[in-house]
Amino acid sequence: MQTEVEAHTTKASLERSSVDEASNFDSKISLKVARRTLRFITYVRQLLMARIALGVLILLAALPIPWLFKILIDHGVMAMSISEAELYPFFMYPLLNLLADSTPLQIAGATCCGLGAIFIFFGYATNTELHARLAQGADVATQSENKTNDGFSAASGVVGFLDFRLHVKISQQITHKVRSELFAKLSQLPVVSLVKQRAGDAVFRVMHDAPSLGIICMSLIVQPIFFIFSALLGLWILWSVYGTDAPELVWLGASAIFVTLFITLPFTRWIRRLSHQSRISGSEVVNFTEEGIRNKKVIQSLGTEQQEQEKFALASGLAFRRSLILIASLRAIEWLAEHVHLLFQSLGYWFIFSGIIKGTMTLGDAPVILRMYSMLYETAMQLGRIWIDQQDHLAAAQRVFKIIDAEHDETSRQGGELKLSRPPAISYNNVNFAYPNGFSVLHDINLEIASGETVAFVGKTGAGKTTLAYLLPRFLKPSSGEILLEGRPIQTIDHKPLRRQVTYLFQEHQFIDGTIGENLRIANADASDSELVEACEDTQAWPFIKDMPGELNYRILADGSGLSVGQQQRLSLARASLAKSKVLILDEPTASLDTSTEKALQPFIQAKERTTLIITHRLATIRMADRVVFLLNGSVHAFAPHDELLATNESYAGFIGKLEQPRVY
Repeated sequence: MQTEVEAHTTKASLERSSVDEASNFDSKISLKVARRTLRFITYVRQLLMARIALGVLILLAALPIPWLFKILIDHGVMAMSISEAELYPFFMYPLLNLLADSTPLQIAGATCCGLGAIFIFFGYATNTELHARLAQGADVATQSENKTNDGFSAASGVVGFLDFRLHVKISQQITHKVRSELFAKLSQLPVVSLVKQRAGDAVFRVMHDAPSLGIICMSLIVQPIFFIFSALLGLWILWSVYGTDAPELVWLGASAIFVTLFITLPFTRWIRRLSHQSRISGSEVVNFTEEGIRNKKVIQSLGTEQQEQEKFALASGLAFRRSLILIASLRAIEWLAEHVHLLFQSLGYWFIFSGIIKGTMTLGDAPVILRMYSMLYETAMQLGRIWIDQQDHLAAAQRVFKIIDAEHDETSRQGGELKLSRPPAISYNNVNFAYPNGFSVLHDINLEIASGETVAFVGKTGAGKTTLAYLLPRFLKPSSGEILLEGRPIQTIDHKPLRRQVTYLFQEHQFIDGTIGENLRIANADASDSELVEACEDTQAWPFIKDMPGELNYRILADGSGLSVGQQQRLSLARASLAKSKVLILDEPTASLDTSTEKALQPFIQAKERTTLIITHRLATIRMADRVVFLLNGSVHAFAPHDELLATNESYAGFIGKLEQPRVY
């Protein structure tokens, strides 16, 4: 039977836009998201400093490489005298002095050994990359997930491997922190928000959006430091060596940086929008997958498999198209930057070889300039693409923060403990409730429920029974009025201790894929087997459990497969009993039970060691209550024992007369 909460959120749950799809993700918001994301760096401070130190070491190790090639070519292959050496940076002169009296063959051997040592520890530093090379598709889901475990290093060799491991470790720790916080926030969302938040979209955010925050932290902290330091260092060395003899080479290198940045940065807004759309489409595919599997019985029973397959195909096709557009756009920007680089590289060739022909430079200067230009271009290209590449991840980060910032139980951050020595009295004082869309459900509810009393909430579908019960464990918040638990307003109690004392047994049976024992211990992880058996005996579950293979070790699936509906109901009652809370709310606890089993549950329902609230349409269950709250159109029409209401209230008597008599199974 559909609850009030479900009835008034069905329309919202069917809308294809989820929590944040209508948001305007502009540059201002992206900067705000970036600043907020960078706060997660505090959890990996030491690892980050170690990686920056390794990065600086890699850059410094890369400096001698082109000059060693110059020595090899000019003084080894070309046999030029070391005394004639020109156009070297200051840090190479100690080595030149050491090789001053060496033969060309000795010089060649020494430089090859130096290059070999650098390659062993660093690879062709700053011009090589170390990746995990994980297999992935073109969609944002597999790419984001893989980037959590796919590190990067500008070097290879021993140091590159250490740098790579640091990258992976930092990324994984940030992702773990984000996922944990996101999952915690999802579990705290109000019931209305949880119904609106489709499961597939929530899974997509936790699994595929969350890893982007680690990527943003690495990209906006580590990479700019490396790239800016590398560019400034490269330009300074070029100027110190060639500033006098070939200043055009320096200006050409500097121009390549700024032109590349100028070309790539204007595309950020476009990429940001495409990425946001791609992620929305990806989460929609996960939504359809999750809903199709969860609702397979309904779909098969109605014969609508083809219709659902067509809806999934449309969503999947849209996701692929949007991913293709995003990837094609990124490749187009990359192609443009590459051709700008080729233009500057061609000009560089002209200046280099003109200088060699004129005699102002040597053949050994060619690998130096080409290496330096390559480093400057790669730096400019990567620096220009940092912000573009992050638009995809910033879109994902915004989706994460939308959930983290969504309305949740504010007293989870401020509120006291709750210690109850006896079943509490419950008071509803002038309580009203309306949904955000303005639909009013409850009107001026005033109730005084005594300690240890069993009270039944009765009324037509839509009268407000479930909503009234949802307010007590704070699944919903009253629009006005207050609810007191043993004289204390529930909004002053932290939601965790409140819900430890107020157990709600939902009408829909919910299980995990595991044994009966594991499902029972959700309520009490420390419960012994004897306590499990006792709870099952109290709720009439043990008679069928003891006949199962393995008894408490009998395995059931998350949808309850392996148990009948009546068995699921009794197992759920046993789990609620194990919570040992002082307040128990039962939503249609006997709806699927036969008459004899329902009657056998009477001692459990009427137990005086707790205050019990029952939502029911079963006459036999109503008779078990000490008093009945009869609701009409969201108001308390009457509150008295069943027999008294039956004798004095015509509306109640008419309602009871229309109830189905208990069915014998």
